[in-house]
Amino acid sequence: MRKIFVALLCLSLLFGTASCGIGSKDREDGKMTVVMVTDEQGVEDGTLNEAAFEGLKRAMKNLGIRAEVLESASPEDYQKNIESAAIGGAAMIISVGCQLEAAMEETAGRYPGVKFVLIDGTSSNGINLLSLSFEDQQSAFLAGVAAGMTTASDVVGFIGGTKHSSVQRQEYGFRAGVQAVNPDASIVAEYAGTMNDPELGKQLALEQREQGADVIYQVAGRTGIGVIQAAAEYRESQRVLREEAEALQQEGGPEVVIGFGSQAEVLEGTEHSDSIEGRFWVIGSMEDQSFLSEDDVLCSTLKRVDHAIYLAIEDLTRGKFESEVRTFGMDLEGVDYSDEAENLPPDIEQVMRQFREQIISGDLVIPVDKKNLADFKLPEE
Repeated sequence: MRKIFVALLCLSLLFGTASCGIGSKDREDGKMTVVMVTDEQGVEDGTLNEAAFEGLKRAMKNLGIRAEVLESASPEDYQKNIESAAIGGAAMIISVGCQLEAAMEETAGRYPGVKFVLIDGTSSNGINLLSLSFEDQQSAFLAGVAAGMTTASDVVGFIGGTKHSSVQRQEYGFRAGVQAVNPDASIVAEYAGTMNDPELGKQLALEQREQGADVIYQVAGRTGIGVIQAAAEYRESQRVLREEAEALQQEGGPEVVIGFGSQAEVLEGTEHSDSIEGRFWVIGSMEDQSFLSEDDVLCSTLKRVDHAIYLAIEDLTRGKFESEVRTFGMDLEGVDYSDEAENLPPDIEQVMRQFREQIISGDLVIPVDKKNLADFKLPEE
């Protein structure tokens, strides 16, 4: 159903631009047109674009706007799609992702009558460009707490997509969270250089697993989906190995070692424990990603892009649009964590909630870069 809706929106934009134009449609029915321009991952990326799309749909339903979408097939389409929407008479153009920042800055200056909104941006021209930024280092800190308390190997991983500030600050927030609860843990960090390559994400995850990482936090868009796939495939491979080892032992074969390092398990005929320890876990990002694999997603960080977009469109309809960099933290329901699969043990979640309260109150400030991390200290009790 969602694919059909996206297709209709895209066809609507193409039809409107080719015939009477978006502006003409606005005059006919009195509705403002809000156009969303995606990056090359498309609407159904399971991360940033999809979250933005949810906010757009809700605004269309509740605020009486016309919602339309342009999906970019490649980075070369960014400027072209934004320009097309501006020429077509859109009241507001929403671009999803920091990759579109340069194209948005350039186009906004030439169309002062159009309102521009950039997700994960840091730019504002004081006239018609609003950037929606998120303090996702706060939710990343909680991911670090979960990872640091869960790891059995004292090695955890971080896989980022592109080295943009919005991703890097989550790395530092994650590092601070791990450090806060498990100072003995080491962190293996890697950047894929792309947000759109699941196979590369899977490869990087398996490489980190070989280095001992048993919990990986991914902030990598569709690349990160491959990280979850790697955990699922690894779990299945371990199950097959265990069954083969049990069969071999029943036939009078030797003891079999499964796993590696501190997690190596000597199979002696006892039933294997499926406890939280000794597993390969992934922490999702953007939304609760346990729907991708309930058995492998420990928890997820949330980035309420849908909420921020809805508020921006609401301001547009009320004539209250402001050109600024608007930041959404945990206190404004912009970021959080989720565990719909209920994989977090109560004791770990209790600690996460305590830190969450300190973040919301302002008592705990999460680092966003290397210098902040070096100076980071927990508040005194």
